[in-house]
Amino acid sequence: MSHADPIITPAQQAIFAVGAFAGLSSSVTANDPDRATFELISTGLSNAAGTIGTWNVVWGPSVVMQPIGPAVAMNTMYVAQSAANPSQYVIAIAGTNPKSVLDWIIEDGFVHWQVPWVYAPLEARDAKIALGTAIGLGILETMKPSSTVPGVGSTLVEFLATITRSPVQIAVVGHSLGGALAPTAALWLADTQGFLSHWDPHRNATLSALPTAGPTAGNSAFAAYSGKKLGAGLTPYYNTLDVVPHAWQASMLAEIPGLYVPHIPKLPVIESLVDLALRLSSAGDYTTLPGLTPLPGKFHEVHIQRAHDERMPDRATQGKGILHDLRELIELERFFLEVAYQHTTAYDSWFHFDPRWWPAAAARLAPPAASPALIAALSSKSATAGDVAQLIRPGAPRKLIIGGGLVDAPSGPSDPRGAEIAAQVAAELMKHGG
Repeated sequence: MSHADPIITPAQQAIFAVGAFAGLSSSVTANDPDRATFELISTGLSNAAGTIGTWNVVWGPSVVMQPIGPAVAMNTMYVAQSAANPSQYVIAIAGTNPKSVLDWIIEDGFVHWQVPWVYAPLEARDAKIALGTAIGLGILETMKPSSTVPGVGSTLVEFLATITRSPVQIAVVGHSLGGALAPTAALWLADTQGFLSHWDPHRNATLSALPTAGPTAGNSAFAAYSGKKLGAGLTPYYNTLDVVPHAWQASMLAEIPGLYVPHIPKLPVIESLVDLALRLSSAGDYTTLPGLTPLPGKFHEVHIQRAHDERMPDRATQGKGILHDLRELIELERFFLEVAYQHTTAYDSWFHFDPRWWPAAAARLAPPAASPALIAALSSKSATAGDVAQLIRPGAPRKLIIGGGLVDAPSGPSDPRGAEIAAQVAAELMKHGG
């Protein structure tokens, strides 16, 4: 690695590992996903104990499953306690369980609407967060572990109220979508400490946040307030070759098409995806968190299946444009595979995460490559932003979880229900304001 690599402390390495194990819920489809995930996390923590020390799950995990469609985890959170330093806790928040790399680029369009930061109406009256982030935070605030894992029936803050009778250190960690939710949840906890607090009236908790690979959660006022409130405890990181944290600040979005040049050329369809992302987020003033530390990425060639070689046309077809289309398809697949690597495995070396810690019974969370049919459709022409939106719309969510119930998702940026849902989410968040 280059001398420009920042120094990651042993404490940060341990917190990162604890956070990574929250993603083990992606392998679970059991009737009791909390228990199945608990067993996987416990195995992972045991495997890593020789390096990160002994950590025990003391609350959760709580796994919220996707409300419709396949039975897969949507949001997961748990709390671990250090055996060597019992006053040290980590709140670990998983990223989403993705079906397509495109979900990471577009995030289903839920950055077009924003929700006011309701927990500091005077100090941060102009602060706003993306609707998608606000919905995720609302789910975290209300989730409760099942009867088969620690913390049964209690929300996160109800559990925290039992440990803040004396001084404690609480780190909130998450990767990918968890990298957006972790600092947002830490700020919520910081804003609800103090005199009227239900969970920490005496401010005994020292809060910090270690987000990695997270998309930008809110506007410039939100970013500035996060830095002011969390101070040196806020330490965000991102891989410079990772697409996900390049969303949603406009200047960073614009870098995406050229991230892998000269190894992979700029592709018209990626430029169209970025154009769509810019349109969706343009009015949001999305701004990265202060102190966002770059991890200098290195291109890593991810080899595609040899089946492509067998599809290469002979020279007689070159004049008909078939070879050009096929080459563009292959480059697009290479792009998506590189995105998957840079968003997941690439972080292991910086944070000294040993893949052998991963339980043998679980698959490592990674964005899968887009389907061949979708790649072919996207690469068959220079798709416009409208073309891309039409292609990905069938995969958009039909239902959202708000306040523990299901509501119809807005169909697109022009749907007036988007603003109505944003107001509803803000009202739900207010219920957890101290």
